[in-house]
Amino acid sequence: MQLSTLLEWCFIIFLLINSLYMYRKLHERSPEPAPQQEPQQNNSLPFHHVFPVDHLIDTTNNPIELHPVDAQGTILMLSVYGCSSCAELYPNMNAIADAFSEYQVAAIMVGTEEEINQIIDKHHLRIPIHRIEMHQMGHFGTFTFPFCYVLSNEGLILNKGHVQTIDEVSSLLATEDGTLNVKIS
Repeated sequence: MQLSTLLEWCFIIFLLINSLYMYRKLHERSPEPAPQQEPQQNNSLPFHHVFPVDHLIDTTNNPIELHPVDAQGTILMLSVYGCSSCAELYPNMNAIADAFSEYQVAAIMVGTEEEINQIIDKHHLRIPIHRIEMHQMGHFGTFTFPFCYVLSNEGLILNKGHVQTIDEVSSLLATEDGTLNVKIS
């Protein structure tokens, strides 16, 4: 009886040591994760190119002109219903529009009509919103959300990137000399 207990414990210790050895070897062999490329640099529309559409229709069937003559340009935010990062952007959308009143602020949202209306109602959104299906998002050059394009009033892409807050939009609007084209009220 004692011999079988001793053998059993030796076997357990052997398995434990072997498992630790295998785990360590597998961990050593796993490649280092590849550095993440900036999604706004490689997986979006290129800088200084014309945005692929010049107008959209909002959820109330009004036109959204992406080449506005009465604004410095357009801040166009893209989001997807159900995206947790996008959910952090929605409460800030009206504040972004208020802070950057010299720009037209609009959004493109992926979702059903009901889902988009739910977001609009929940956050009392005042900005124009264009609704699309996910398969249409490729036309806008990104599958990273929430995403923002800053367009000139001629429709050229001046800047782009991931945004959720007023500060992140401010950084996209920064000019070469470090000043901002911003009026925060």
